[in-house]
Amino acid sequence: MATGPQFCGQHDVELAVGGTPQLAQLLDKDGDGIADADLVASIIARASGEVAAAVSNVSDIATFTAPYPDALVYAAANIAAFYAWTMGSGETAVPDGAKALHEDALRFLDQLARRERSLGVASPPASKMEAKQVDQDPGGLLGRVTRNALKGWW
Repeated sequence: MATGPQFCGQHDVELAVGGTPQLAQLLDKDGDGIADADLVASIIARASGEVAAAVSNVSDIATFTAPYPDALVYAAANIAAFYAWTMGSGETAVPDGAKALHEDALRFLDQLARRERSLGVASPPASKMEAKQVDQDPGGLLGRVTRNALKGWW
């Protein structure tokens, strides 16, 4: 099901929703007292897709590896928690707190995509960055005072 990185896990969603019992109450469709794994995976994939869409404007998503920056985990977990509430309550009883955290996460991702916010991750040191020297004068005459270069000037 999931094709890209999963920016949060079930534990992160449980924390964002209010605990394991709350997540089980919302996403236990088969009545065994445990949140259904396929529903949890689907909301995590959906939230991670939204995070990946925003991050891809800033950085190459393929270079991201776990552990992900806390800001992305937090945003993905809050978005997934909102989806858990909407899926579990039929979109009728989503708490205001969950709505606010969802809107905050989307706002953060929008600002990240527009490069108004950062992930809080340090840039790699200059020694790790690739630097190339460009020869502005491949013929070798620029800046040299030679008889050939001054031909016609004296």
